[in-house]
Amino acid sequence: MRGNDYQVEQGQVLTRCDYEYPNLYFMFGDYWVEVRPDEYVLDVSEENDLSLCIFAISKNSEPFHIIGMPLLQDYYSIFNMEEGKIGFAPHTVSDK
Repeated sequence: MRGNDYQVEQGQVLTRCDYEYPNLYFMFGDYWVEVRPDEYVLDVSEENDLSLCIFAISKNSEPFHIIGMPLLQDYYSIFNMEEGKIGFAPHTVSDK
């Protein structure tokens, strides 16, 4: 994004929808998990005309991270709370 092409309201980033946003990659242990723009840039315009989008990934003020839908889409996930581990595997129909 350039210059003033975005605004922050109540901790949420609102932006234009017509940019070519990059794929994001998060590393868990030795494995990369991919998040694509259509998973983290969401149309919130009143007319659903892609005139206003919001980032579905935002910073957190807590000493931990919350993993939400943008990261979990197209993956099976297993949470092992006792050992503090998480596992990911792409869905069988996913091209990730």
